Amino acid sequence: MHVAIFTPADNLSGGNYRTFRILEEYPRGKYALMMPGDAIERLRRDFGGVRVGRRTLSEILDEAIALRPLGRASALGYVRYAEYAAREAARAGADLLYFPHEHAYMPLGFRLSGVRWTELLQLTPVVGSLPLDEGSGLRLFLRNMEARGYGPSKSLKGYARLKLQVAALRGMRLLAVSRSIPYELGRLGIDLDVAALDPGVGVDPCSGRDPGERDVDVAFFSRVVREKGIFDFLVAFALLRRRVPGARGLVIGFASSEAEEAVRAEAGRLGILDSLEFAFNAPRRYVHAILSRARLLLYPSLADSFSLSLLESLSCGVPAVAYDIPAIRLNYNTPAVERVRPLDRAGMAHRAAGILEEGRWEEMGRAGAEFSGRFTWEAARSAEWDALRRIADADGDSRGDRSHLFRPAAPSPPS
Repeated sequence: MHVAIFTPADNLSGGNYRTFRILEEYPRGKYALMMPGDAIERLRRDFGGVRVGRRTLSEILDEAIALRPLGRASALGYVRYAEYAAREAARAGADLLYFPHEHAYMPLGFRLSGVRWTELLQLTPVVGSLPLDEGSGLRLFLRNMEARGYGPSKSLKGYARLKLQVAALRGMRLLAVSRSIPYELGRLGIDLDVAALDPGVGVDPCSGRDPGERDVDVAFFSRVVREKGIFDFLVAFALLRRRVPGARGLVIGFASSEAEEAVRAEAGRLGILDSLEFAFNAPRRYVHAILSRARLLLYPSLADSFSLSLLESLSCGVPAVAYDIPAIRLNYNTPAVERVRPLDRAGMAHRAAGILEEGRWEEMGRAGAEFSGRFTWEAARSAEWDALRRIADADGDSRGDRSHLFRPAAPSPPS
C-alpha cells in the first residue's frame, strides 16, 4: 500500500504537529507528503527549525511534494483545489489519499475527484468540541457556539457548513484521534462511519527536571488563544492566590504579539502580573524543562479532542485540573487528571488549591507519568497504518508492491 498524505497546514498547532510527527514512524517508501507550495514556505519560514521527532520540520518539508499555491481560497476554490490535489495523488501512484484534517469544503472536492481517499478527524467538525454536552441536535450546537462567543447568525452559518461537510463524508470510512469525536457527532444527531484510533496520539519522552526542583505552583500550557482557556486560567489563578498567597504561575505556549499583549493586560487588570512568568513561543527543545518546573497544570480548554499539551504535561509528571469536557472525560481516565465543570473557574481554583495544600500533586504526577507511557508514536503509527490498510483493502484491490518512494509526474497545470 502507498499513501499520499495531503495537508494544507501552514502553522504548527497540536493537530498539525501530530501530522508531521507521525510521519517519522511511517514505513519509508510507502508514503509521500503532498502540500501547497505556499504552505511549505510559510512553515519553513516560521517553524523550520522546530524539531519534530528526530528531524527538524525543514528536513521533513524537504521531502514534501510541492503542489501549486493554495492562497486564500473561497469555498469553491477549496473544493477545486482538493479535487486537483486528489488527482495529483492518483497520478503519483497512491493507492489512497489521506487527509488528516476536518475541513468544511475540501472533502467535497475529494469526493468529486473519484480518487480513493479517507480523512482523519482531529476535532469535531465546525464546532471543535462540545464542552456543554447536555441536549442534542441543533440546539446543542447553538449552545456550544454561543459559549464560544458566536452570535445566532454565525452559528447558523456554521451549522450549514457542518451539514455540507457531513454530506460530503457520508458513506466514507473515517478515522478519528479520539473517542470524543464520534461521541460528539452522535450528540449532534450525525451518523458517520468513524473509527477512533487507539492510541490516537503519541507523546515525546519528557526531558524535564527532577520533581524536587518544582518552583512554580500552576502552569498554563497550550496555544495562547481564548478557546484553549488562557483567560479562564488567569481568572482561576487570581482566585487561587486568594487562598494560597504567594502562589506563582507560568504561561507556556505559542502566541501572536496581539495575544501576548492581551494576556499581559488582563493579568495586570486582575492584579497577578507580578506573580506570573511568561514563556511565549519558547523553542520546543526547552518546553519540557520549563513545564517541569510546575507542580500542577490548569487546563481550562473548551476545544479539544485528545490534547497533546495535557499528555505532554503528564509525561513530565505534571498532573492537571481540567474542564470536564468529553475529550478529557473519555480519554484521561487517570487519577492524574481531576475534572471540574466547564467554565467553573472558581471550582478550578478551589480544586487546585486543595491539591497544592495537601501535597497530592506529587502522587498524581507519578500516576500521570505512568499513564502517558502507553502513548508512544510507534503505537499511534501502528494503529493508524493498520486502519489505513483496512480501508484501502476494503475499498479496492491493491495496485501491487512498489517499494520505492513514489514520485508524481510533473503537476498538471492549474485549472
